[in-house]
Amino acid sequence: KDYGETLKAFKFLAEEAALFASGQPIYSKEVYNVFHEHDDIYWFTSTKVPFWNMRGEVAGLVGINHDITDRKRAEEQLRAAHEELREKNAQLHHLNASKDKFFSIIAHDLRSPFTALIGLTQVLAENIERYTQAQLKSNLEKLQTSAEQVFSLLENLLTWSRIQRGLMEYAPDTLPLGEISAMICDVFMA
Repeated sequence: KDYGETLKAFKFLAEEAALFASGQPIYSKEVYNVFHEHDDIYWFTSTKVPFWNMRGEVAGLVGINHDITDRKRAEEQLRAAHEELREKNAQLHHLNASKDKFFSIIAHDLRSPFTALIGLTQVLAENIERYTQAQLKSNLEKLQTSAEQVFSLLENLLTWSRIQRGLMEYAPDTLPLGEISAMICDVFMA
């Protein structure tokens, strides 16, 4: 630490020697100093202005240091907050993109069963007198199955929403994929 302080002192002396040689003032130069007691960094602005004697030679200098530590710390906090905000913004952008993709998938998944429901009800409504009781019963059972599947999809969506909002614990479960696939195929084969 003492070596660093010695180097810093030589740097200041070199600046002051340059000021004496050129007569050019140094205005509001930001410098820092480490105080050994706490190893804290303190920032200052340093202004050094030459003054001349009667012969027009630089006779000395006037130096003013202003402690800007609070401002520098506030700037660092602001930079950190800005970085955190940037990261949160990126996360939010990613979450919005995921939400949009999710809604697209849900809309697609809802469209298929509703298309089957609408198509079957339209065919039944337009041709009801052509069907036998057995055919009507079969078609109504298909309608009910399709409506139950849509309802199940909506229930799953609501459950997912409650999980996302922290209103429900996540409890994964096994699903009978073979049965589910068979039910989906039945809807599309109707």
